[in-house]
Amino acid sequence: MRATGTNKLPFQPGEKIYYDIYYHWGLIWKLAGQGTLGVDKATYNGKDALKMYLNGTTLNFADKMMKVRDTLRLVTTPDMVPLYYTKIANEGKHWGQDVLHYQYDGNGNTKGKVSILRRTKPQYDTIIHVNGQAFDMLSVFYHLRMINYSKLKMYEVLTIPIFTGKKQVKMRVKYMGRTIVKLRSKKEYPSYRLNLSFVNDDNLKDDDPIEVWLSDDAQRIPLKIEGKLPIGSLQAEYRD
Repeated sequence: MRATGTNKLPFQPGEKIYYDIYYHWGLIWKLAGQGTLGVDKATYNGKDALKMYLNGTTLNFADKMMKVRDTLRLVTTPDMVPLYYTKIANEGKHWGQDVLHYQYDGNGNTKGKVSILRRTKPQYDTIIHVNGQAFDMLSVFYHLRMINYSKLKMYEVLTIPIFTGKKQVKMRVKYMGRTIVKLRSKKEYPSYRLNLSFVNDDNLKDDDPIEVWLSDDAQRIPLKIEGKLPIGSLQAEYRD
């Protein structure tokens, strides 16, 4: 892993991280897809910005079950305030695009202008108001990389508002301490372990938890991400 130098962010333009995605069902482990996470310089409304992206694609054998070609795009200010996010999902027969424009009221609160596009439905537009800073499912992972975990207590929980589709949920980030994560490549890394859970406005579970391991160094690279599926689970593992 390369160092970040003196930049206050744990990532810099030009960073590109590759992942292998495994499907787990019973005793079966199968390499099912690949992903790429990256950061580039950009401009937005004539101002300097950062552009992040996440591409996910299934391999040939998994294409036969459900072909996935997902693309997430994010634009932020140079100090990581989200400005624009879009998710384009090509999953089997489903195609959809979610577009999110961030606006701020000057008091630290966030307004999300959301457009939901689906192949067989009219476009749906809405505005979501959130007290404080909110994130989306890509920017929040960069936000997690900026947290100083050495100052957190074991099992301490942080609550982060997340825009997802036409609604907002609360992500609860439980700090599970330092550990050694061993990947399927047999490589081992010191890491911070996090448990991410999601609740709606009524504090009821909105989605299954996600386990995340971030490298215990200046970059805090997402080394492993594990989440449940209706049948089995998926694991994304860092490919050095």
